[in-house]
Amino acid sequence: MPQRKKPAQDQSKNKPRTSSQNPRVRSKNSSQNRFGKKSAPPRAFQNPYDEEREANDRESTRRDTRARGAKSKVSASRFSREQDDNPLQRKSPSARPPQRPKFRRKGKTKTSKPTGENEGLVRLNRFLSMAGEASRRKADEMILQGEVTVNGKVVTELGTKINPETDRVEHLGKILKSAQRKIYIVMNKPKDTITSLADEKSRTTVIDLLGIEERVYPVGRLDRNTMGVLLLTNDGDLAAKLMHPSSEIKKEYLAELDSKFTREGIAAFKAGMRLKDTGEKVAPAEAQILGDGYAVRVIIHEGKNRQIHRMFYNLGYDVKKLERVSYAGITAAGLRRGAWRLLTPEELKSIKKRAGLANELKKLV
Repeated sequence: MPQRKKPAQDQSKNKPRTSSQNPRVRSKNSSQNRFGKKSAPPRAFQNPYDEEREANDRESTRRDTRARGAKSKVSASRFSREQDDNPLQRKSPSARPPQRPKFRRKGKTKTSKPTGENEGLVRLNRFLSMAGEASRRKADEMILQGEVTVNGKVVTELGTKINPETDRVEHLGKILKSAQRKIYIVMNKPKDTITSLADEKSRTTVIDLLGIEERVYPVGRLDRNTMGVLLLTNDGDLAAKLMHPSSEIKKEYLAELDSKFTREGIAAFKAGMRLKDTGEKVAPAEAQILGDGYAVRVIIHEGKNRQIHRMFYNLGYDVKKLERVSYAGITAAGLRRGAWRLLTPEELKSIKKRAGLANELKKLV
């Protein structure tokens, strides 16, 4: 049986195809895509807003340049006019423009002496303090509330000055006069007495125990049942200094507790504490156990309302009896309950020194 001849194979098929013949193989320099079609050369992405932004930038640059040029011309012409007006600078036309003056360090300014018009005038709040009506801070409140009149007119502006010799000052209808003589009193306050000028419930006040014509007011407060040293004066400046916390005037108390005090309590007093009822922060205080432990000596330099009672309450103690034995070094030794006396010159000098009123030491009574 005759054999069939195989058809001759195309030798071109066995040859490897070049990149131009193979659509899947592209040369680096080829401009055809994967499908053999010509593709456009790649180009960078262009934002349609770039041209507008560049135009705006160019325009703003031109405006700034013109403005700087105009400003330099104005300053140059101004400087030339100043040179023409100043004969000392005509000889140096190339001098630099005047520079801004350097800032001076802040210092104490010299106060001018009072002129003939202001001589003898005092501020209204100081006059109220000198008259023993109130402290300067309280006097400012009285002025703002319209309670003070000068020569029949209500004054509500702080800083108003008056002449104590010629002006008539009234507070709620009461004529005030500057206290010519300042009084400084120490009292041994008894129990069941109110530390106030007057009481709405007609209870006994410390003013009732004095029985003097001069108007004085207490320096600070003592609770109704707290006994001991209480200062009274008509010197508003000294009273304000003694009561201000920044002066750190020491006040010594003797407290009797319902149970024995421990060393842990002393450490708590020295470290300072935060009161439970209001959350107020109390400064560190001194504490010393006396006798069998039921009596404690406490020294503080603050004056918060019922501070000693609240400090012991924080630690779980109840104060049965409280007495102030010293205020700024002044004691009530030798005075019975309810009695009082004037401060000696030595005591007054010491208390003014503690309050920082060194300039007033020469004006002792």
